[in-house]
Amino acid sequence: MAQSWICTKSHLAWALVDAQARLMVAAIAPDKIDMEKTKTDDSKTEDRKPEIIDGSKETILIAEDSLPNQKILQHLLVKLGYDVVACNNGAEAWDKLNDPEIKNFVAILSDMMMPELDGLSFLKKVRDDEKFKAIPFVFISAISDKDQIITAKALKVNGYILKPVTFQKVLNKMKELFPQRIFPKVAA
Repeated sequence: MAQSWICTKSHLAWALVDAQARLMVAAIAPDKIDMEKTKTDDSKTEDRKPEIIDGSKETILIAEDSLPNQKILQHLLVKLGYDVVACNNGAEAWDKLNDPEIKNFVAILSDMMMPELDGLSFLKKVRDDEKFKAIPFVFISAISDKDQIITAKALKVNGYILKPVTFQKVLNKMKELFPQRIFPKVAA
């Protein structure tokens, strides 16, 4: 008997975003990632541990369950002079935000759809906490659902970057968030 499967538009869109992310990583940082290891299985995202690059510069927290997208963001933000703490979901990101060993968070970049704690719930926790509510929070997502965007704005999200992520999109958003900062001139 032949197998059949149903693919919705959203599944196809996410598959395309994931494939494009892997290709972008290979193009901008082929030495930084093994493309065979980037093939993700959503059931295994909890196996990856949050990655901490360094603790001396301004730090950006990433909450993203797609490893290729995480790697792209890390690479781009490090090129812009930031340290990066990358987490696989909002729950891990919340734990890292509260980790006394990691300091100097200047921004949070988060996907909206993640396991354990989604982006909107993570944003709400950040905005409800006196210690963190002033940290700029930017969603990075392929979601363009009007209701979710309205909810994010009500929770005082600082911006939105539409996937696929590019160097120019990230640079423009960082310049918008930090207009006084002088960013290094780097090739995309």
